[in-house]
Amino acid sequence: MIYECNEQQFIENIVRLLNSSRGGGGSDGNRLVVNRRIMLCDDHRYGPAILPDQEFGAYAGIMERKALKRSVYAKIPFIDEFHNRFYDAGDILHSSSSLGTPRLSIPYYRVEYSFSLWGNSYIYTFDVLFEPEVVIEKRRLPSRRRGSRTSAREGSSAPSNGSMLVHVLRFNQPDERMFSINIPKQVIVLDVKRMIRTIGIDNEKI
Repeated sequence: MIYECNEQQFIENIVRLLNSSRGGGGSDGNRLVVNRRIMLCDDHRYGPAILPDQEFGAYAGIMERKALKRSVYAKIPFIDEFHNRFYDAGDILHSSSSLGTPRLSIPYYRVEYSFSLWGNSYIYTFDVLFEPEVVIEKRRLPSRRRGSRTSAREGSSAPSNGSMLVHVLRFNQPDERMFSINIPKQVIVLDVKRMIRTIGIDNEKI
């Protein structure tokens, strides 16, 4: 049997097991091994339209929306560095009619804690999103983009080699502490093989 738990239930099961072990003649030196698996995911589960207002604020300089779960548009031209994609001002990034498939997806880690006892497995999973950062850098845009409305706004000031100052959206690694939960000190956490899962829509790339 597999039991999917929330954080409180998972920790309570661990504490109950440790207490039971001590009550049955065990000692305080007993240890329990808990497996932790961290998977890098980019499967369009998260996009800017479904972020709470407080979290969407980190993106507000380059994109806009009217409300939660409403369509999100690029306010200015920018590059999504993680996916190596360029978006022009006005491009739709996440449609309210297709919340499950954002064009601009937010990568995240799926963290899974688990342990097995007498043929039963107890599992607790949660997601940790990458941290967004917006910077301005000189980048070379695709030649087909230099004839777009972006270049029209820049006019003759754009260098002949196609390089220009542009906003860049980075997705930074989350803090390692975000992968941890508050489990008893008797527990040994064993990190198992990290897997990479990338499932998504093939958008235009730079």
